[in-house]
Amino acid sequence: MKNETAEQDSFKENLESLIQANETIVKSYQEKTAELKTFIRTAGLEKEFQKFQGKGKSREK
Repeated sequence: MKNETAEQDSFKENLESLIQANETIVKSYQEKTAELKTFIRTAGLEKEFQKFQGKGKSREK
């Protein structure tokens, strides 16, 4: 019974660690995306970026 509880505790700790790591990755992605959008906007590259996005979408099909 003790071993089973230890396994559950270990699993819970690992799961919490993975959730925290995922949240960190998502936050970093969101920050970098916002920085990229700001850069594109300030550099006046919206039209070129839209062309690039269109090319990526056509490749997915």
